[in-house]
Order: sequence, then structure tokens, then C-alpha cells
Amino acid sequence: MPLNPTTPENLERVFAMIEGAAIETVRCPKKDELGSHAGVATKELTLRGRIRIEIFNLNWRVAEILVGPNKGKRTEPPPPPHTHSKPWKVLDVRGTWVNGVLRHPAPGAAQPSKPRVLSSEEL
Repeated sequence: MPLNPTTPENLERVFAMIEGAAIETVRCPKKDELGSHAGVATKELTLRGRIRIEIFNLNWRVAEILVGPNKGKRTEPPPPPHTHSKPWKVLDVRGTWVNGVLRHPAPGAAQPSKPRVLSSEEL
């Protein structure tokens, strides 16, 4: 039976590893350190609003803890010269952002309405 990466146990394990890195302000754990299907687990944690992940050049990831006693703690920032650069990709509760544009909205996220001509009563 294949491992379900979104089981409560696996999500708690991955969250604990990321939270530990944020507490110590060390580099965000890489996929091979988090285990099999880590990408699915981290995406699920972002969609549940527990973490936010920023991805910088050279695939440097910074995770921010969004819940619990360590809320606001972040893993190590990217090294120079990328220290003050903006992330090119962000995963959060709203979905996946690429260069500041929401490219993949979270399932069930509110979508903007289709543009339409307003009637004189609506103006």
C-alpha cells in the first residue's frame, strides 16, 4: 500500500521538521530530508494555512510558520546576493503565486467574477 502523504501523522511530521528549522533559523529542509512525497505534504500544509513557502533563485526556500506558539518564525533567508531579492514563487493558503501573479488558485478559493457591462441602475 503506497504512503498517503496527507495523513495527519505525516503532515505533523513534516510540519515539525519545518517548524524546528524555523525555530533554529536554519535552512528549510529539502525534499529528500522531509521524506517521500514531501512536496505533496508541504503543499497541503500551505493550503491548510499552517505554513507559507517562498522560493528564491537557486531553489532556496524560506518557510514561515503561520500557526501555534512559533507563529511568525521563518527558516534561514537566502544567502547573498539573494538576501534582499523577492521570491519568484510563493505557496500559501490562496494557492501558488508566480512572480506576484496567482497562477494556481487553491481548490475552493474565491475567483474574481467575469467582467461584464453594468446596467444604468448598477452605476
